[in-house]
Amino acid sequence: MVGIEKNMNSGIAHITVNDKGQNKIIIIRGANATCSDIEIDKITSKLNSGADALLLQMELPLEISLKAAKYAQSINKLVVMDPAPAGIMPVGVYQYFDYLIPNETEAETLVGHPVETNDQIKNAAKTLLDRGVKKGVIIKLGEKGAYYINDRISGFIEAKKVKAIDTVAAGDAFNAGFTSYLLKGNSFVDSVTMGVTIGSLAVTKPGAQESMPTLEEVDYFLNTKK
Repeated sequence: MVGIEKNMNSGIAHITVNDKGQNKIIIIRGANATCSDIEIDKITSKLNSGADALLLQMELPLEISLKAAKYAQSINKLVVMDPAPAGIMPVGVYQYFDYLIPNETEAETLVGHPVETNDQIKNAAKTLLDRGVKKGVIIKLGEKGAYYINDRISGFIEAKKVKAIDTVAAGDAFNAGFTSYLLKGNSFVDSVTMGVTIGSLAVTKPGAQESMPTLEEVDYFLNTKK
């Protein structure tokens, strides 16, 4: 689904990668910032035609994402929010997300305190869950893996050891792996583990879309990294 906005540039992400594979990204929202109820109609049409989940991020105006989330929730579709690029979100909006999946930097922006030590990570995740997220919070920790929490369980999942070439889109790979695995009926913890695994695999290739692994690559990776 691609829309065209006259007299407006497309959104751009300027990405730099250091010699350790770590990245910094500058976002220029461009036409993304002009999304309106017209795009909401297109999203709801997709949800009505069989989509099982709505995966959101913060490159669109928050009010547009919230309208889409509320509609998806009203027809019992899974709503996953990756709050990137990070910004302050009113406490009242968290209730419209089934899962919230920030990284450490984004979590720090949301809670207003450092998210570095294990205790800080745990406290940040609990704070975000207590703001109303319905099913669970996951904080992506890069090479350290991820921390997960819901109203019953919590814990850390370690990342598989790989040589990082480019960490761009590792979080996107995590989101896709987690969400797709969850939709297949797997448990919360197993789905987080799959997200970590696919994110680990993605950093072994340069690029964003180019680094997204196929199912065959995931299976091979799992079989060779046991």
